[in-house]
Amino acid sequence: MGNLGSVLLDEKHYAEAEKMLRDTLEISRRQQGPEHRSTLITMGNLADVLTAEGQYSEAEQLLRQTLDAKRRTMGAEHPSTFYALDGLGNLLKKEERYPEAEKTYREAFEGRSHVLRAGHPDTASSAYGLASVLALEGKRDEAFSNLQYAVEHGLPAETRLGLEKDADLKSLHSDPRFEALLVKARLDAAAKPQ
Repeated sequence: MGNLGSVLLDEKHYAEAEKMLRDTLEISRRQQGPEHRSTLITMGNLADVLTAEGQYSEAEQLLRQTLDAKRRTMGAEHPSTFYALDGLGNLLKKEERYPEAEKTYREAFEGRSHVLRAGHPDTASSAYGLASVLALEGKRDEAFSNLQYAVEHGLPAETRLGLEKDADLKSLHSDPRFEALLVKARLDAAAKPQ
């Protein structure tokens, strides 16, 4: 059920995904306990659906509960804990709570850099999330630095090819560094399709 809920989320069938994941969460809490790994993953997936639906208050509550429980049960440096941090960063960015989002993305990026290292796609994704919120905050130089890091260290080809369509990066478009980064991203995506 949880896997089906995740597929529905990926396919943007949010109402169906929400129902499926709520049912899954109820069963998982009852059968496996409130802090079982499967329960926590389902909570995070449900929070992602709620975020996509604009139900930010409930999504934030779930994400914070999930993050706290993952830190306690899996540890601060577990890959699943970093996913929860990224989810919280995404939510805070959507709510335009940029300083909080920056802090959260920074924590995820630094943790992934330490644990997963530079070449891991999740580390690149955290750098990208950080770059996007920095661009929204008007911190152009640091945004470019993180964006370049993401492009050079495993950002998925689909994301690299969509840089100029990302509204969060719009403030960077007029800078010549952005065009140079687009060229590099296209070349890298063509050379190393993922």
